[in-house]
Amino acid sequence: MSTGNIALPVRENHIYKSTLVMSLTFFGIIFFLRNALVDFSFPFMSLFLGVILISLFSRRFEIFILLLLIITSTVFAVWEFPGIPIMVGDLNVSDMLILMLLVGRLLKRVTTKVVIIPKPLGPPILAFILVAALTFTYSIISTNVSIARAGMDLRVMFHLALFFLLYYYVRSHKQLKTLLLGIGIIAGILATMQLIQWVVGVENDILGVRLEQLTTQGHQYEDVARVMLPGTPVILFTLNTILAIFVFTRLKLKWRMILLFAIALLATGMISTFSRALWIAVLAAVAIILFSAKKRKTSYPRVITLAVGTVLIIMLLLQTSIFKSFSVKDAIFSRTMSIVNLRENIKNDTLLIRLIESRYAWEKIVENPLLGIGFGTSYRPNIFGNVDYERRTDGTFVHNGYLSIQLKMGLLGTLAFIWMYSAFFRRIRRNWRKVRDPLYQATVLGIAVSMVGVLIFSITSPAPIMQIYWVAVIGIGFGIVEKIFQLEGIA
Repeated sequence: MSTGNIALPVRENHIYKSTLVMSLTFFGIIFFLRNALVDFSFPFMSLFLGVILISLFSRRFEIFILLLLIITSTVFAVWEFPGIPIMVGDLNVSDMLILMLLVGRLLKRVTTKVVIIPKPLGPPILAFILVAALTFTYSIISTNVSIARAGMDLRVMFHLALFFLLYYYVRSHKQLKTLLLGIGIIAGILATMQLIQWVVGVENDILGVRLEQLTTQGHQYEDVARVMLPGTPVILFTLNTILAIFVFTRLKLKWRMILLFAIALLATGMISTFSRALWIAVLAAVAIILFSAKKRKTSYPRVITLAVGTVLIIMLLLQTSIFKSFSVKDAIFSRTMSIVNLRENIKNDTLLIRLIESRYAWEKIVENPLLGIGFGTSYRPNIFGNVDYERRTDGTFVHNGYLSIQLKMGLLGTLAFIWMYSAFFRRIRRNWRKVRDPLYQATVLGIAVSMVGVLIFSITSPAPIMQIYWVAVIGIGFGIVEKIFQLEGIA
């Protein structure tokens, strides 16, 4: 294109806008269908298959990753979607898509020399999945647990295979940046939905997620809701990544202000969970980011802007009447102080229940150290009465991720878990400063500190290890880091 004798450069598009439009439209439509129809199986499957076909023919394979993220880690539970019955249970839509893409890669390997197990992260992740498969087999043979019940835990571990899918099918910088932007937009949408639910309260459930009145050490706040989305890990990873981008990259004022508002939005979303472990995980991530930036003098003004701007925006937001500011501020302060006063008030704190669970779990671990008790096996009696928690878990759920792995998968599972995370952090420590692209370098750091947060959160919750919506995001996080290293030519 030219004007007179002046040639104007063609503006390069760094993302695939069609991918974002298609993925976000899919998200919006299925959310509407889920809330509007009693049975939305047929319209969902029609839309789902249509998007898959378009993705295959257009070779926009990054859409698959966003679809899997939307299905597993936003506001939906996987059991809400239709499945295909097979002899050993049901395959849900995420299982089917993952299997299809894995088989596609294996078939390609027949005619073309392609990488199947990328090193160094591939072997430990595959080992963890294989130990889960071994535990599943052991459970149904030796402990008389039903295939369907044992398969629930195996399905969770299987979603770590998203690491392999991202490595296989995201092949260019443009695809990767589209994926990163898509995840960021989804996180922003989720945080906004979370805040809306927080405002309308427990009486008006508009999201169909875990929603309850806040109770802190025996005191219940009648007008303060606690909102826990399956998309919480997406918000956590995105928040930490944007924090790293804000501190480590040079940005125009316009983009810095946009990121500042995004950080405040995501941080307020994390506050609305009222999860003390998650709050500590975010603070630990922030501390690591600031420590990593301490030798960069150019980062100091950014850190000050970040701290002051985020606090002001959150305070102004909570000051508005729609948030019933006094109750919310009192609830936040009380929740924070409960961490400090935990020893004095432990009898009124949910941590006591978790300690009791841990004691029962440890007794079973001592009895079955090598293989564990298997998937779907109860490790304790019904000690908390006829409550919803007992009906849902039936003595299989322990509020500690590390005990949960050792309890269910034994020493083999624990060793595979340690290998997987140690390989990841060793790769980060050796290579993240070698990344030349500032955006990629900040992204690697943001995902790394999020993984630290995962390990912290796992002390009081097995969710990052035993829930699909966490494991899927962790698999994607591993895959993004490894893909960045590959695209940057880092062995």
